[in-house]
Amino acid sequence: MSNESNMTAFNDGGNPYRDLLETFLKLPLGGTDEIFALFSSLPGAIFKEGKHPMERFVYIPGTRKDRVLLTAHADTVWDERYGVAPLEPIEPKCAISFYFSASYKHGIGADDRVGCAMLWGLRNCGHSILLTDGEEKGKIGARYLRKHHKKLYREINRTHRMILALDAPGSSCYLLNQVDYTNQFRDYIEDQLAITPGLMGGGSDLEILCGRICGANLGVGYINPHRNVEMFIIQGWNDLYRKLYDFLQKEHPRFPINKRSRFKHGLARLFPLPARVYRKLRREGFKATAAAVWRRLKGKPRPKG
Repeated sequence: MSNESNMTAFNDGGNPYRDLLETFLKLPLGGTDEIFALFSSLPGAIFKEGKHPMERFVYIPGTRKDRVLLTAHADTVWDERYGVAPLEPIEPKCAISFYFSASYKHGIGADDRVGCAMLWGLRNCGHSILLTDGEEKGKIGARYLRKHHKKLYREINRTHRMILALDAPGSSCYLLNQVDYTNQFRDYIEDQLAITPGLMGGGSDLEILCGRICGANLGVGYINPHRNVEMFIIQGWNDLYRKLYDFLQKEHPRFPINKRSRFKHGLARLFPLPARVYRKLRREGFKATAAAVWRRLKGKPRPKG
């Protein structure tokens, strides 16, 4: 299915991407071979794998000069390589506006099979594509790329404007958890994609991949991840696809990570204090913030005046 036919289908009503979504949602949750075979068949695909079963990735370089890297991961938490017992081949059920599991033992693998579906739908947009494995248990594929394919890792960070992961829960939202970014980048994606910060925590491959450029994890429509009550909201996926398709037609500036943002977010990872503490730190400085935290710990009232 080409991008052009996909965009035309928006006017047809219903769910124009049902075939695309069900192709990925019906693939076995216990492994990733089928998805890797699909992406490895694309023209220009670079497939690499190491000694560990999940040390592998597929990279398809984009053709545009202002290219963006789009990434998703093929594995689910119900992968048999994680020690999960083999699952019954039960297909997900589709209600009017969402998909859900027909089994009480596992979900539908929307994290991140619906991200892979979007990655496949955008494969002809001229931007780069990266499919990884082992994200759910240590970001194995992304770490393998950074450690054993350093030349390609440097190319990704030097020749792309930004990295967008299609892996976050929720709709019309994004996550910057454990990722270095600048305020300019955050404001830019909020304005261009009309999305807002998400509420969930957790990491993604971005914390490994973003060495020199900013990245964001976009909400692809699923909720209740890693549970048997996992659901996938179709409209959330459709909305992001439309926004992202339009976004990728434009030319975008490059968003490098600066030393200040790297230090600020590195500090937050080392000392995971509440966000209000860091806001006070920026607003009033270290001395006033430290004094306020000390008073709070001692149970002393705030001084008047």
